[in-house]
Amino acid sequence: MNNLIVFCGPSACGKSTLIGKIIEQYPDFDFIDVFNYIQKYKDETGHIEPAGSLAAHQEMHQDLGKMDKNLILEIGTNREELNMSGINNLKDKFNIKVIFCLLDAETCIQRVLDRTQGDQKRVISPLDLAAKFQRVFPDNHIKLALEFDLPYIEMNMAQSLEERLSIIQQLINS
Repeated sequence: MNNLIVFCGPSACGKSTLIGKIIEQYPDFDFIDVFNYIQKYKDETGHIEPAGSLAAHQEMHQDLGKMDKNLILEIGTNREELNMSGINNLKDKFNIKVIFCLLDAETCIQRVLDRTQGDQKRVISPLDLAAKFQRVFPDNHIKLALEFDLPYIEMNMAQSLEERLSIIQQLINS
């Protein structure tokens, strides 16, 4: 059975950096990022309507159901019910491990603002950015993971990259 490792956390908490290092060590994993689905629904200000966000997440879950390989999935904290139920629907197809990536909101917000400088693809509406960090995370996500009996860990993204990689290596090899 193939593996599906899900990284769930707020924008700019370090998911992509960590995933990049994992992909280097485990090239048999393909990487799926919800960001790529969301992009086509954003307007020129970086705003995405709720219907567009919903459609992007639904498309991603449909595509995941068609895949037959080891996957790493990167998602944010939005659409937790849809994401957790969609991941739950893949349990017959994948050995699933969910990693809730934790980092303080102030650090994440500053990183988002830094990365939007000069990168039109990363532009985000100030209202959407504020809303992202109003969400309760990871409490609702953990509740759903428990409800769906999805194995998960909480990862402190302030730990060194080496420490985080070691934890992921143990998860992959277990």
